[in-house]
Amino acid sequence: MGGEVQFLLGEARFLKGKYAEAEVEYGTYLDLFPDGPFSEDALYKSALSKIKQIKKIGVGFFYLRSYIPSDRNISTLRETRVLLERYLEDFPSGKWSTQAAATARELLVREGEHELDIMTFYLKKKQPEAVLARAERIFQRDFPERIKSTARELAERALELKAEKGSTVTK
Repeated sequence: MGGEVQFLLGEARFLKGKYAEAEVEYGTYLDLFPDGPFSEDALYKSALSKIKQIKKIGVGFFYLRSYIPSDRNISTLRETRVLLERYLEDFPSGKWSTQAAATARELLVREGEHELDIMTFYLKKKQPEAVLARAERIFQRDFPERIKSTARELAERALELKAEKGSTVTK
């Protein structure tokens, strides 16, 4: 009975819009009852609680839209993606698997875009080594080809910059 109460505490907080508190309640349920009857829902709702905390509202032409930003600190974004990937691993054909897969992919794209923004920043600051290090991180992960392609272009520009720096030093 305690497991059900713990899960329902998370549900109540989630429905009230207290997403940080809901996340804690779901996490507590998962810690205490990792194989409990509500573990699938608790794991997915824990990730959903994180998403609700990081979503922002933007103004469109005639409407408001919600979006997941790739801010300076993307640790929450990564944590959420990891939770969704864990959900997909534990419940590959679970009732939330389609939504979890789509959201995990969206978060991975946001993370990749964040890395590309940082690479562009380092390129402007004429720090080719930092650009190449970020590119290596992208190539080692399962980012979409669009992200990897842009990273290759930025890495090529960084190599050109590095060669220019080297030829300037030897003159």
